[in-house]
Amino acid sequence: MIDTSLGRVSVVTSSGEEHTPEAYARRMAMAVISVADTAPAPIRDQALSFQKEIQSCLLSIVRDALDKERRNAVSTLKENGMEIAAMLIRKV
Repeated sequence: MIDTSLGRVSVVTSSGEEHTPEAYARRMAMAVISVADTAPAPIRDQALSFQKEIQSCLLSIVRDALDKERRNAVSTLKENGMEIAAMLIRKV
């Protein structure tokens, strides 16, 4: 017998929106903290406030990770004699 339980699955679509650090942080915060629309107002408000705080923290981490990845790519390109490509990546 094979257990194929996937747990909770969500799908997010967008129209014309880039995959920004803010969008990723928002999705992660929503995955970590969710509250039902039917929850009592004080509980819902507190959960949504905490979700915003978590989103801010996650945004900082995502931006740091992207910056580190960009620096690593530039370094690797330079080490392999690809100065022009490194310069272009650095400008992004």
